[in-house]
Amino acid sequence: MDLAEFLARRKVTLEAITARAREALRLTDGDVLFVCGSLVEGLGNETSDIDLYLVTSRTDITFTSLRDVAFAVGPIVCDVRVLDGEALERLLSAFEQWERQPRQPRAATGLTEDDRKLLHRLRTGKALHGDEELARYQARVPPSHLARHKLDWARYQANTLQIDLAGLNGVSDWVSMLFVAQELLGHAVDGLLAGHGFTNPTRKWRARLLEALPAGWEQDLPGCPSGLSAQARYLALHQSPPLPTAQDTTRSTHRILAFARAAFAWAEQRLLAPALPPAASVETRAEGGEALPALDFDVTVRFREERYELLRLNAGAPPLQLTAQAWSVLSLFDGETPHAQALLQAERVWGKDEGARNLESLLGTVRYSKLNARPPIDVQGIRALLQAASARS
Repeated sequence: MDLAEFLARRKVTLEAITARAREALRLTDGDVLFVCGSLVEGLGNETSDIDLYLVTSRTDITFTSLRDVAFAVGPIVCDVRVLDGEALERLLSAFEQWERQPRQPRAATGLTEDDRKLLHRLRTGKALHGDEELARYQARVPPSHLARHKLDWARYQANTLQIDLAGLNGVSDWVSMLFVAQELLGHAVDGLLAGHGFTNPTRKWRARLLEALPAGWEQDLPGCPSGLSAQARYLALHQSPPLPTAQDTTRSTHRILAFARAAFAWAEQRLLAPALPPAASVETRAEGGEALPALDFDVTVRFREERYELLRLNAGAPPLQLTAQAWSVLSLFDGETPHAQALLQAERVWGKDEGARNLESLLGTVRYSKLNARPPIDVQGIRALLQAASARS
């Protein structure tokens, strides 16, 4: 439901809300009033609120609650969040300073989650008063910059969770691994959405926003297409195994990690170097042969300076450079894809003669650099068996 439908059902016009706001807030020429939120973005429903923001430097406003002013228009109660003009200016300056820095995902955390929501609402807001000033504010928050900030925020959070997964795997904490993997999946979806230009940072809208992705959303995404819609793919990956066994937990986690690596690397290439062609996804399926190894929990692939890089997070070792062709094959290293599929993809991107040779070279590089995941060891189970044996003796 969008704002127009919401208002029509309640027989209230936007002009009536604006007029009541001018009266209740005593708006001046220096004030900016805009409407934003789920209804403006077409994500609302019957119980949605109308989100209004007032940007002002005045100090004569009588607040209803904290920094909010409430007023009614017919059956609708409008809450207006009041923003200090100088505080907004500081936020915009901080955002501009972030954008000018060399890219480092960690730097995105210099803004809080509330800051991110405000910037998105400012960018997508519709002016009710102070049109020209709102347009000047919005010009300082280009959608492409806001999308990259969302990507960097998600990428940094996912990196830290991958390191956590490696630690949890080391102590056989399968239950915690499942929850951490699910959290990482959410950030991967945010990265995917950012690559498509969706900048809303609110977690509850992830699944709804995925509905807006095109039918061929997997076409340029490395790996084996699932044939599912983006929302259905998210739902399938979100389903945890019924019991947190070592095998089922690691299999589920590797599936999420394979998706996350592909989503982040694709989004980085899309936002940082859109003129370059993306890494090729699989077109033809093949079966047969031993499954490819899965990359380890804290191993990632990133796009940087027009190339892909394979690295272990927080290890300090220099990354391995990858071509787009190598990444399109490496994206299949998930512990489940058969060797025949990788060979078919290698022959597709490198040619019949070079495909098998380059695939074996890639396998050797992953194993020599110890970037492949090892079979899970149930440390807690072994400890319990040893304790039981000790008690019997």
